Amino acid sequence: DEWTGEVDEAAAAAIGEALHSTVPGVLEELAKL
Repeated sequence: DEWTGEVDEAAAAAIGEALHSTVPGVLEELAKL
């Protein structure tokens, strides 16, 4: 929370999962370079 500085655990977990799911696509695109 930007007002209290407390971490929203559900949001943090969702962001982590979203970023984790992008890794295969990023690696695939980098392999094309």
